[in-house]
Amino acid sequence: HIEALGGKRGKDSSSHSSSDRLLSCLLTEMDGVTTEKSTLSTIPDNLSEEEKDEYREREADRLIRNRVIVVGVTSHPELLDEALIRSGRFDIHLQTTLPNVSECGEILRHHLKNIPLSPEVTPEFLNEVSELCVGKSGAEIGHICQEAAMLSLRENIKALHITRTHLLKAIQSEWHIPLPPHLS
Repeated sequence: HIEALGGKRGKDSSSHSSSDRLLSCLLTEMDGVTTEKSTLSTIPDNLSEEEKDEYREREADRLIRNRVIVVGVTSHPELLDEALIRSGRFDIHLQTTLPNVSECGEILRHHLKNIPLSPEVTPEFLNEVSELCVGKSGAEIGHICQEAAMLSLRENIKALHITRTHLLKAIQSEWHIPLPPHLS
């Protein structure tokens, strides 16, 4: 996550903390990346117009080929130093949100579609499990499904399906959340 490199400056009592120095280096490098020198303004005078056009075209191609795209990811944009996200550094900000209950249900069903389920794992039960998944990412929901399958196999290597208990144990052990009484 980019906040490990680009957290707000001045948190430490020392103005020369290592994290401040690291951020300064990152900003300097990013400024260098975004301001690559072009030689378009220094076209030799002794070239014909046709040669100058070819020169401009080659130089433009070189700039495009050598372009660097810097991508930063964070779960905590509020921790980033303002200088890091100003115009010219990270110009495009994309925000993704965690899935809602309905989307959690879709993700859960997607990850379970190739895993045999016991008859007790009903659509209604999966709807209730979906409610427990709110606040979790799609990857976290997928991991719960894999963990439930592993619990089933650890319990019985010849297991044919996962049960409600496997799913609920996976949620409890991975997310450390209390289960509603009607699911316990």
